Amino acid sequence: MSATNGLDVDPERFNMNGKALCLMNMDMFINRVPTGGKLLYKDFKLRLHKALFLEEYHQRKLLELSALYQLQNAALQQYLFRPV
Repeated sequence: MSATNGLDVDPERFNMNGKALCLMNMDMFINRVPTGGKLLYKDFKLRLHKALFLEEYHQRKLLELSALYQLQNAALQQYLFRPV
């Protein structure tokens, strides 16, 4: 992001873990990067929301597939072990 938009960002100003970065508000970004902090904040939040949405989407799909697998497995068990 910073290279794309020509922002002068000192990585040492963001020397923190992911949780701390996620808890930063716009003023904190602007404080660390006076020219472009607002843009950097908005870009970060957009990427964060996309990542969270995709994670939630994939979790739902896994649950759906798991439920479908369980239904298929139960149907197969009934078919295989039915009285003859």
